[in-house]
Amino acid sequence: MVSLAGGRHEAGVSVIQDRHRPAPGESSERLEELQERAIPADGKPVQSRFMRCKDARVMLDGRSTLERCEHAGWFTPLRPGKRLTIFKREDVEATQLRVSWGELP
Repeated sequence: MVSLAGGRHEAGVSVIQDRHRPAPGESSERLEELQERAIPADGKPVQSRFMRCKDARVMLDGRSTLERCEHAGWFTPLRPGKRLTIFKREDVEATQLRVSWGELP
């Protein structure tokens, strides 16, 4: 057996050792630690600060309401586009509240 940089050579086959791979017991402990950190202390799911156009349409009960509110200036897209339009969740929720009170643009 001849030792190479980062691995060893056995019978014409190079075996590379992965120094970054954790030990078998260590990986499950690390996974559990990451899962615990992903769940907040109060147990509520974390929502993104942004919302896709599809989700905003559902919240505002249709495309026409979404477009009317957008043209009225109640909110503007952060990233306008054909396939992916992104809105701030805070603005869409505020607009949903205004619409639920009966105010329409």
